[in-house]
Amino acid sequence: MPPLSNSVLAFAIGLAGCASATRHDDDEGAESEAEDETCGDGECGGGETCATCSQDCGDCCGDGACAGTETCRTCRQDCGDCCGNGDCGGGESCANCPEDCHDCCGDGECGEGETCATCPGDCGDCCGDDECGEGETCAACPEDCGICCDNDMDDDSDGFTDFPDEPGCASPEDEDELDPATPAECANGEDDDKDEATDYPDDPGCDYAADDDERDCIEFGSDVYGYVGCEQPTTLVPCPDIAATGTALSLGDDTSETVAIGFSFLYYGTAQTTAAVSSNGVLGFPTLTSSFANSCLPVEANTIYAFWDDLYPPQTGSTVRYATSGSAPSRTFEVQWRVAHFPSSPEEVDVRVVLHETTNVIEVCYVDTTFGDTNDGGASATTGIQGLSGQFIEYSCDEAVLTEGLVLRYEPP
Repeated sequence: MPPLSNSVLAFAIGLAGCASATRHDDDEGAESEAEDETCGDGECGGGETCATCSQDCGDCCGDGACAGTETCRTCRQDCGDCCGNGDCGGGESCANCPEDCHDCCGDGECGEGETCATCPGDCGDCCGDDECGEGETCAACPEDCGICCDNDMDDDSDGFTDFPDEPGCASPEDEDELDPATPAECANGEDDDKDEATDYPDDPGCDYAADDDERDCIEFGSDVYGYVGCEQPTTLVPCPDIAATGTALSLGDDTSETVAIGFSFLYYGTAQTTAAVSSNGVLGFPTLTSSFANSCLPVEANTIYAFWDDLYPPQTGSTVRYATSGSAPSRTFEVQWRVAHFPSSPEEVDVRVVLHETTNVIEVCYVDTTFGDTNDGGASATTGIQGLSGQFIEYSCDEAVLTEGLVLRYEPP
C-alpha cells in the first residue's frame, strides 16, 4: 500500500481522538450517575425510594410496616397508638387511653381541670366542704353558702341583700331571694295606703320589703283564741261601695236575713258558708238575735259587731246590701249598711264589712258615721268581734270614737 499522505494521516488521528474523548465522557457520566444513586448521600435520587433508602427518602408511613424512624407518634397508621407509654400525646385522650391520660371524669381520680362542680363522681360533692364554690348556691347548699335570706349576700343580684331589705325575703329563714312576679306593696314603688310614704323602710306600715300590706295598722286588742285587732286611719278605704251594685235586702226594723257568703269563711276555727245580716249593723254565723239595744261585749257568740245600734233600714234613702266579688282563692264577701238611726235621723251612716277568703281577715270600714244627731261617731253603738264565751275583742262601746275614714282590721291566728 502506498504511504498515506500527511493530510489523510491527520484526519485519521483526529477521528481516533474523538472516539477516545467520547468514551471518556461516557465513563464519567456513568460514574457520576452511580455516585448520584448512592444511598446515604442525603439525596433521594435515581431509583432510591423510602423502601430502599429511608436515610435519603424518609420512612414510608402508611406502608403497613413500622420501620426506620417511624413511631406511634409519627406514624400511627403503621406503628399504632402510643397508649401505655406513660405520655398522653398525639391523638390520645382520657377517653381512648386512660392509662396515659388521667384527667377523665369517671376515672376515679380528681385530676387537673376537674372539680366537684364538673365531676362530682371523681371529686365528690361540693356541698358540705364549708366553701361556697362554683356551681353552689344558697338554695342548693345552705351548708356552704348560708341561708339565702340571712347570708350577707345578694344572691339574686337585684341590689338588695337579705331580710328585711330583700323584696324576695319574707323572713330570715327563706331559702331563696327570688323576687315574686308581682312586687309586694312594700316594694312596688307606689304609695298604696295614700299616707305620703312609699315602701319599706319609709312607710311605717311596712315591716319588711316583702310585706304585702302598707297600711299603718295599730293594734288595739287581742283575745284568748288568737285574733288580733288593729286600727288604721286612712284616706284609701279598702271596702268597696256596693250601694248601687250589691243585692238589696228587704230588712224591716229589728230584723235579719240569712244569705250565702259564696265561699268557705273560717271564723274562730269553724267554716261558715252563710251569714245572718241584721238591720242593726251586726253579722252572725250562721244566725243571730236582732236586738236593737246594744250593750258592751261579750254578748252573743260567733258575731261581728260592725256598728251595733238601733238602725232603721225602712227609712227612705236607707239600704242594706251584700255582694260576693273576685275569684278563688281571693274572693271577698261584702255587706254595706247605708242607713238612718231610729226613728228618723237627718242623715244615714255608711258602714261596710269585708270578709276575705283564704286569709279569713275581717275589715270594717267607717266611711260616714254622722247621723246628724247625738248618736254620731258611735256614741250609742258597740263595735268588735266575738267567738265563743271569753273570745272577743271590743273596740268601742257607747263612745263617739268611730271617726270617718277609720278602718278596723281583725286578723285570725
